[in-house]
Amino acid sequence: MHEDTELDESEAPSDAEDIEEALEPGGPVVLVVADRSDPGVGEVVRAIEQNDDVRVHRFDPSAIGDGKAFVVGQIVGKLARFWVGNDHGRTYLDEIRAVWWRPSARTSEGWRTLEALLATCSNVFWVGSPSRVHALSSPPRNLIAAASAGLHTPLVEIHDHPGAALMELSSRWGVVRTLSWDGYPFGTGGGLDDVLASPAVVFQQGVRHATYRVSAVYVDGQLFAARTELPDSPLRFESEPARAPRPTEAFFDIPEPVRASVTRFCETFMGGTVNRLRYALLHFLVDDHDKWWFDKIEPCGDFWPVEEATKQPISQAVATLLATAKEWE
Repeated sequence: MHEDTELDESEAPSDAEDIEEALEPGGPVVLVVADRSDPGVGEVVRAIEQNDDVRVHRFDPSAIGDGKAFVVGQIVGKLARFWVGNDHGRTYLDEIRAVWWRPSARTSEGWRTLEALLATCSNVFWVGSPSRVHALSSPPRNLIAAASAGLHTPLVEIHDHPGAALMELSSRWGVVRTLSWDGYPFGTGGGLDDVLASPAVVFQQGVRHATYRVSAVYVDGQLFAARTELPDSPLRFESEPARAPRPTEAFFDIPEPVRASVTRFCETFMGGTVNRLRYALLHFLVDDHDKWWFDKIEPCGDFWPVEEATKQPISQAVATLLATAKEWE
């Protein structure tokens, strides 16, 4: 295991021989790749630090190039050897046991470089790997997967004349949403004019009489959930005058069929086995008849708002998953 020391740019190996001598394996490391300002990551890092069997190294690729973070290595044919370093010390290729990948909204070239290098690592346990993020980037595909797992999903139609379709669907469905085909989150990214100008639009039937939004964090078989009453919930208007929406609260009474379907969705992802999801944030809408509707899934979703509001030990569960990973992906 290498000591955590202040890293200076002058420490970088200057030639191939120095690199070869430096890139020697040490103790196991959990590499946390995340933005420096992410509060949930800080809680997970502190929890991993309580485990004496691994070292945790938090690394922000956005700092590469500004003198605060470094990637140094050597590629010879199909063999890549490298280390990453910042004020937390150095981590070498052969030390990496698990990677928690939490990309920021805007990723720099440093992120892409590190992603490519980490892809050469064998026997690394990933949480939030870029390949899974890409595989979950299509809402229509996710809706089909959710329905296959047994979850209720709203109707979806694809039209190449969005203006006429919007009028027809509004009269037929009442509430209409638009989905992005090739990105996250849902939405076209523009207003009505952008929708009408699009060559084809994915429309989704809105959930009628929705009362709550439930956010469920799945961590390797465990499920942590919180519900938030919607501003237009019909439950609010049962009293006179209408009361204020209830705040976010922990939700432990997830119906067993929903719980089983969430597990099935994650366990069978991309065929299951090593490709199953170990971590995901799923969102549901619950109507006034207590029917649960799948809304979306975020493979790198931020659990912190749920933990902060409900005090459920999600960060500890994520830390345990990373620090004690026994099956490599």
